[in-house]
Amino acid sequence: MKALFAASSLCALFGSCTFHVHVHEAPRSHETHPARAVQEPVVRGVVVDEAGRPVRALVAAVGHGGSVSNTTGEAGSFTLPLRGWPARVLHASTDDGRCAVEPLRAGNFDVRLTVRPGATVVIDMSGRPHARCAVIAGDLGSGDVLVEDFTVIAGDPAKVVVPPGGIRVRLYDGDVVHAERSLDLREGATQNVSFALGG
Repeated sequence: MKALFAASSLCALFGSCTFHVHVHEAPRSHETHPARAVQEPVVRGVVVDEAGRPVRALVAAVGHGGSVSNTTGEAGSFTLPLRGWPARVLHASTDDGRCAVEPLRAGNFDVRLTVRPGATVVIDMSGRPHARCAVIAGDLGSGDVLVEDFTVIAGDPAKVVVPPGGIRVRLYDGDVVHAERSLDLREGATQNVSFALGG
């Protein structure tokens, strides 16, 4: 106010003048608004054993071209952001060879995954630096189910726990399938699968 009074007094002395008043806005916060953070689709749930006890497990929301995963806490709970891509299946697996595979249904955000004894596939690849790896299970009630989809690195074997029964392991990039192997796995089995790919 004092500056405005002084400026108007100077104008009275010199006849006429123009002055500008600049009002500075408060800096805007760059933090995400809480309402916006809630809008990202997520799936939440718990992993339990057959007796209903919480289980520590790796849980993945799997879709064609990738997955997003997280490890449960001691209470077996998990939260996964879906990030706008088409996840189809939830896959939970434990270090001791148990797993659960369930379709991811739209709007189902209170999921209970019950792990049961599975089988383990160890996938190794050579001949290329990396490739996409799809692990596909059959006989789950509605045809084939994509259990995992990830990048396999040459010389770095990947372990995937799957339901017992018919399994296909496919190495691909985009629309090009490099190799595929079919397996029939019994409960508790561990199967090593090696691929030698050209260039």
